[in-house]
Amino acid sequence: MNSLQSTALEPTRSELAGLTTGQKIGRLIPTYGLVILTVLLILLFSVLLSNTFPTLLNLRSIISDKAIILLLSLGVMIPMSAGRIDLTVVMASCSGMSSRFHCKPCSACTGSWL
Repeated sequence: MNSLQSTALEPTRSELAGLTTGQKIGRLIPTYGLVILTVLLILLFSVLLSNTFPTLLNLRSIISDKAIILLLSLGVMIPMSAGRIDLTVVMASCSGMSSRFHCKPCSACTGSWL
């Protein structure tokens, strides 16, 4: 089975050696952009909503509500870190949702769009 090769792999030191600072940042954004964005959003909401956002109750609520998404994300992370893109998690989550909500799977769930 063929899979897509990712271009968002972490650059090696030899790849970054001859680049300027701006080019280095541009090369690192596809790899670390979402992590940086997440940290910036947490800091922004912690400053703007200092009475409600950075609380233990809110952290527990976020973690308990998003546990399934977290597990699916971890399942996707392993092939992506190896430089591959694996859509079996999408297929499994779609089939699980269609059986839970008693609906017919759409073309995205059945893979007929591939």
